[in-house]
Amino acid sequence: MPRIQVLIRISQALVFALALWFLLGAIQDNSASASTLSDEPVPVYFFWGVGCPHCEHAKPFLADLAQRYPVRIHDYEVWRSPENANLLKAMAARLDFQPRAVPTFIIGERHWVGFNDQLAREVERYAAYCVTSLSCPDAGAGIIPGVESPAPLSQELIDQESSTMSPQILALLIFGAALVAAGLALVIHRGVLPRFGPAGGTKMADSRTRQRRMPPRGTRQR
Repeated sequence: MPRIQVLIRISQALVFALALWFLLGAIQDNSASASTLSDEPVPVYFFWGVGCPHCEHAKPFLADLAQRYPVRIHDYEVWRSPENANLLKAMAARLDFQPRAVPTFIIGERHWVGFNDQLAREVERYAAYCVTSLSCPDAGAGIIPGVESPAPLSQELIDQESSTMSPQILALLIFGAALVAAGLALVIHRGVLPRFGPAGGTKMADSRTRQRRMPPRGTRQR
């Protein structure tokens, strides 16, 4: 088998191996995400008051939201409970807004006051975003009893994460090197670049570029 065909077969095998690597990595990432979602539901804080009609309309919506998404509803009545009212004030101060009315919804770094169909869609959309992105902080951390603030990453873990090359990046580097090698082999095979001879000289790889030197007119070729 010619050398160029061997190199092409090797490049094809590398491409197939890298594609399989990417596929397995995606499956592992999805499995890890699913495990994280099932273990840590997104907290949704709901502050309401007895006799509030909008609060009563919001309760079935939250029950349905908890059925369709991995969220945990934390509800606090604030009109008859000074302790719960203080929790709302502390969370509002953290998010920089004034707690003027109920119902009040808090998810991550966002809040909503009141309830209607449009607000329900916004709350659901943001809850779904927090479920899939895993980037929304717990607004009650350090305020709600039993909800602790997340521990900061140690410098050792930060250095390890920054110094570790992900498998995807490594695969891309290997893939790029394979393409460059195959491209150079093809170029050399077609005679665009010179090859080095055994004595250190160069010679063109494509015999079609060689032209036979014609003898001068009037001379006899031997």
